[in-house]
Amino acid sequence: MAIKQFFKISAVAGALVLAGCGGDININEGDVTNQTGTDTTPDPAPGEGTDNALIEAGLATDVSASFPEITDKPVYQLNANTEFNDDATLSADAHWVLNGRTAVGGDNENSAVLTIEAGTTLIGQAGEDFLVVRRGSQIMANGTAQAPIIMTSIQDVTGQETAIGQWGGIVLLGRAPANSCGDQVGETTEDELNNCGVSAEGDAGQFGGNMPEDNSGVLNYVVVKNAGRTLGNGDELNGISFAGVGSATEVDYIQVHQNLDDGIEFFGGTVNVKHVVLTANGDDSFDWSFGWTGKAQYVVIKQDASDGDNAFESDNSEFDAAATPLTNPTIANVTIIGADDANGVRLRAGTAGSLANFVITGPDTYNNCLRINGTESQTNADNGDLTMTNSVVACAEGNNFSDDESTPGFTQTWFEQQAGNQVVAQDGLGLAANGYQPAEGSVLLEGGADLSAQDSYFEATTFIGAMDASDDWTAGWVTVGLN
Repeated sequence: MAIKQFFKISAVAGALVLAGCGGDININEGDVTNQTGTDTTPDPAPGEGTDNALIEAGLATDVSASFPEITDKPVYQLNANTEFNDDATLSADAHWVLNGRTAVGGDNENSAVLTIEAGTTLIGQAGEDFLVVRRGSQIMANGTAQAPIIMTSIQDVTGQETAIGQWGGIVLLGRAPANSCGDQVGETTEDELNNCGVSAEGDAGQFGGNMPEDNSGVLNYVVVKNAGRTLGNGDELNGISFAGVGSATEVDYIQVHQNLDDGIEFFGGTVNVKHVVLTANGDDSFDWSFGWTGKAQYVVIKQDASDGDNAFESDNSEFDAAATPLTNPTIANVTIIGADDANGVRLRAGTAGSLANFVITGPDTYNNCLRINGTESQTNADNGDLTMTNSVVACAEGNNFSDDESTPGFTQTWFEQQAGNQVVAQDGLGLAANGYQPAEGSVLLEGGADLSAQDSYFEATTFIGAMDASDDWTAGWVTVGLN
C-alpha cells in the first residue's frame, strides 16, 4: 500500500478564532455514546495487538491508552498528513482519529478509494484535522439508519463540552464544470474547463473540469458534527464541501450539525443530494455558487440564534454575476425553521434556479425570510429563470420579504405572482410537537408540486416542506439538533 506522508509547519496555526463567528458559542454535552453492558472490553482490547491492515502497514497507531474514556472499541490514529494512494478501509471495529490533512489520492494521480464501514466514527482533535477526497479518487461511506457513519470531535466522543469548530470537516473535490475555471469572467470555455484547476478553500486541493458525470463516491447516512475551520477572510472549511463534484456521486441522508462556517456548500459541479439535515450551523446552512446545476430534495434546516446567518445563500459568482455555466439548481421539499436574528433564503449574485415546496418560518425576530438581491438575479426572476412555486412563507409581518433599497416590493410581487405560493401566519402552519413536521390537518399536507414527472431524480410528492405527517425520515439516525 503506497502512502505519502506530508509534514509542514502550518503558517496559519491558531487562525481558528471562534470569536470571529459573532455572538455567543453554543455549548452542548458530547452525545456520542460509548456503549456499555456486562462486558465492554473490545476484542482485541486496546493496546493488546490488532490484525487491522492499516496498523500492520504502519499507517496508523493504536492510541487507546491516550483515551481511557473510550471503552467500547480501540482507538487508532492515522499518521500525520496521510495521503492514501491505494484503496484502504476504515473499519467499524475501531474509532479512527484524523491527524492533520488526510487525503484520498493525489490530484488526478495515485487515485484511491477510501471505504468507511457503517457504524464507524472518525474523530478530529483540531481545526487542522480534516478529510479530503481529491479529483479522481472516491469515498465509499455507506452507513445505515441503524449504523450511521459519525464524523465528529474528540470532545463529543469523550463526553466533554462540544462547540462549533472543534475539527476541520470533509471536502470532496471533483472534475465537473464550474464557472470559476479560467478567468472567472463571462463564458467558461471548453479549453478552460478541460484545463481547470481551481484552488479549494481550506488548502484542500484543486477542483473542476469537464466531466459532468464524474463520480466521487458515496455519502449515505453520514453525520458531520462540531467541525469547521477559518483560515482567513472567506477561506473556511465547511461541514461538507462539494467542489466540482459530479452527478454520478451518491449523496443521501446526511446531517451537518454545529459547523463553524456553512453546513454544506457547492462550488460548481452537478452533484445531487437528498434527505439533508442542517442544524445550528455557524454561517449559512445551505450555500451554492460558481455554476452548481445539481438537484436537492428533502432538506430540513433548523437555525441557531447564536451563530446562524442565512438558511440558503445562493450565488452565481462573486466575480461575475453573469458567468457561465450559470448556477441553476432544482430544489424541492425544504423546511426551514429559523431563529432569532438569523435570515432566511437569500438569492443573489446572478443565481438562477427552480425552487418548489419550500416552507420558511421562524420567530418574530427572524429576518429577511425571502429576498432577491442584485440586478442580475432580479432579471433572472423576471425572465422566469429563477422561480419559486408551491411554497409557503410564514414569518412575522414585515419580515416575510425584503429587497434592495432601489427595488422595494420586488420579492413579494415575484413570490405572489407564481403558482401555488401562500403567505401564512406563523401559528397557522399546523406543525407537530417536534416543531418541523406537519401534523394531521396541516396546510402543508396539500398543494405541493410533483417534480417527478419532469425529472426522475425527484420522488412524487403532494406536500409542502421536507416531509409529510406520517414519515419522519430523520428518526433514528439524527440524534442531535432537531429537538
